Amino acid sequence: MAQTDSSDWSRPSPLGHGESIRDMGNVASPLLAGFSLAAIVGLLGKRDELRFPDETMIFLALAACSLIGSLQFSFNARMNLWSAADATNWSPELDTDNSLKEDLIEAQNDGYRNWWWWKKFVQSSYNIGIVSIFVSLGLILVPAEDKEDQCELWIAPSIAGLAILMQLIWMALAWKMRHRDQTESVKPMKFWDWIKVCKDMRQSDSTRNPTNPTTGRQ
Repeated sequence: MAQTDSSDWSRPSPLGHGESIRDMGNVASPLLAGFSLAAIVGLLGKRDELRFPDETMIFLALAACSLIGSLQFSFNARMNLWSAADATNWSPELDTDNSLKEDLIEAQNDGYRNWWWWKKFVQSSYNIGIVSIFVSLGLILVPAEDKEDQCELWIAPSIAGLAILMQLIWMALAWKMRHRDQTESVKPMKFWDWIKVCKDMRQSDSTRNPTNPTTGRQ
């Protein structure tokens, strides 16, 4: 197998970050979105039994929509992330064709920048969905009526409240760790630069050479 110089290729940090984003968007998000939709359907006929029916439905709907959004963003993120090993497998002549190698490195770096932005949307949508599920769970568990000697009934919603707090702390710590340990070889683009690149890619897609290695077409 041909060997390539890894110094010019972009890669996630840590190296498993790409796989974790894929699992977040393609595995966890649809599962939790399905749970949220099922909860909405199951509670439609039991609104009178809830203390905060409207608020509960709002947060469940927000959770479902956010998690479905995370799934959609994940598709766009994954198609932009590929490695030097992928390029080597696709083009064994990479070591002997410097022009091809430069084109592939440039395309991989551009794709990585796009992946970096899409994965932010995946993470943000997923976190919003998780927090919304915990909030709706807490609202469901709040006693429907105030009664004497019902302290034990507040244990369950208190646990849900603790879960919300822990999730927020985890989100803050994860954000801090990612920025502290960030060692990506390509500096992420600013948001408006990324929008411009996406527009340019769409406009130029129809005029690209079908055999151009940066398009991935055969």
